[in-house]
Amino acid sequence: MNLTAELSKLSRIRCVITAANCCSQLLTVTWQVRFRSQELNKIEVVPRSKIALGNVFSFSRAIFFRRDQERLGFCDCERVIASTKPNFMSTKGANSCQIGICLLAHATNSGRGPFAKENLIQTISQQFIQAGFERVKTPLLEYRDVFKPLAVSGEQPYQMLDDAGESVVMRPDLTLPLARLLSTTSIVPPVQWWYVGDIFRVKKSLSGTYNQITQAGIELIGYRSLKAEWACLSEAGKICRTLGLTHLTLELSDAQFVPQILRTLQLNDAAADAFQTAFFAKELSTYQDLIAPLATNPLYPFLQQWPWLFGDSETIFAELKRLLPSNVITDRLAPLQQTVAFLKDQFPELRVTIDLTSRPPQSYYTGIFFHAYVDGGHQYLFSGGRYDKLLASFQQELLPAVGLAFDIDAVTDQLPNAPDQPLTFVYGLPSQWQAAAAMVATTPNARLCLVDTLAEAQAAATKQHANLIDLSPKEAIL
Repeated sequence: MNLTAELSKLSRIRCVITAANCCSQLLTVTWQVRFRSQELNKIEVVPRSKIALGNVFSFSRAIFFRRDQERLGFCDCERVIASTKPNFMSTKGANSCQIGICLLAHATNSGRGPFAKENLIQTISQQFIQAGFERVKTPLLEYRDVFKPLAVSGEQPYQMLDDAGESVVMRPDLTLPLARLLSTTSIVPPVQWWYVGDIFRVKKSLSGTYNQITQAGIELIGYRSLKAEWACLSEAGKICRTLGLTHLTLELSDAQFVPQILRTLQLNDAAADAFQTAFFAKELSTYQDLIAPLATNPLYPFLQQWPWLFGDSETIFAELKRLLPSNVITDRLAPLQQTVAFLKDQFPELRVTIDLTSRPPQSYYTGIFFHAYVDGGHQYLFSGGRYDKLLASFQQELLPAVGLAFDIDAVTDQLPNAPDQPLTFVYGLPSQWQAAAAMVATTPNARLCLVDTLAEAQAAATKQHANLIDLSPKEAIL
């Protein structure tokens, strides 16, 4: 077993404590490590501090072993998480070896609780408001039929019946309710909306992901110009820059690239379906069998290299120029090339990649779509794209639209660590309420000490390892 080769298969290490059986210093926890094609379920960690259910921990060292407990090796965790792309190419039947990990934990909770998340929401919301977007809200419960276009593999909405016996769901998506809102009201497009809210999706047990996700995003409805995509990407780039998110990678793709290649190949419906299934599932052996009869086709050299056409934008465009006839799908590549040029001009610090092997995240996407992630991250920070068939389920007249959504929880996890500000209590007499409030307003991480005596204030400060500002006169007696 080559340990280095096995490490290269990992896309993330993230341990969410969902069940625990603590005995002395040894804690057995339920966990997940995601491989290219499989998941595993248990580790043992040695905590340095008390562990609570739901905590997320970072690890510095890892021992790798097979399911039969044969030890493979020991390495730094930083080497393990140094992947550059959340989705990987694999051959059919690969990655059959199951590997476990014994992680030695710092037991360092991320420390980014609800306050960090709320501050992030305020920052993003303020950016959308300053950019001229209008706030829109949709109900938490929607009729099930609203989400018919939604095709999320392995995910189902939470369903229930209303008093009339109709099936309603907790919204698993925020874009389709906006389409329903637009089609059932007298609102006249174009519109530029922003929103923030929670979506709910039933996930696999112990998958390490959340059933409730907070999103904040924008929708530009009624705009056909490529400038609409640029407006979304520009807002996202400015927000990430404001938040200090560095080493950001933006991945661009096109929902019409694969269909247009298939039309050029003139495959029948059955062959086209089989081709797409094998291609998007990364089943390379099946894919090679399907393209073998096309050996005399002018596109055959391209088809041979297609599964690996993801990476640096300049490299991919150069490969396409070499592999594709000049008269093929240039109309699909031009918007991508123009968008890359725009991003490099506006955000030179951004790493822009192209992926022409990805399935669109939803069936209603019709043009450019994009994802962004940071080095070592296991989730997309934001995503979006064009969907000109947005209203197809609600009315005959279609409207062009482009949208962008931030995963607030994923972004919160990636925020740079702010210097720890010690907690400060401000104590004063009732007659000093205004002075104490003014002191709190000008002191970082301060709060009023709501006790009656100085002795109680001192005890509270000692208990919480806080500083104490005493505004009361020394001789005062309450």
